[in-house]
Amino acid sequence: MLRYMVTSADLVKEGAAQQKREIVQPKSEVVNQKKSISSSKRKLHFWLLLLSNVIVFAFVYQLWTGWKSNWVWDYLTVNRSMVTGIMYNAENPCAIIYGKVAHEGDTVNGYRVVRIHRTKVELGKGGKIFTKRVH
Repeated sequence: MLRYMVTSADLVKEGAAQQKREIVQPKSEVVNQKKSISSSKRKLHFWLLLLSNVIVFAFVYQLWTGWKSNWVWDYLTVNRSMVTGIMYNAENPCAIIYGKVAHEGDTVNGYRVVRIHRTKVELGKGGKIFTKRVH
């Protein structure tokens, strides 16, 4: 007894189904490629974010550990209103620094008064000398 009978219409349907499968397979590969591209972008973004965090951490660490001997700190603390007056006398010059009267050799707020001129004061800190004028 013959249960199944194959006709030419069935063969045509079978061929169309195979053609559909062949068409579907390349599309699924393209979809997988798009996922891999977005995955590589995510990896790139992760590494860039990690690198930027490391750079920021290193900068903050440098400022935190060496804030007293850092040139940025020295530049920021030596401000324009530091020296507000000079009373020049060839024998005993003095200057008003941060509101205090100072003579040559005195220390005010961590700055040593190196020399007082008629229009400027030389201050030393950490082996560096800063020249400040009256403002």
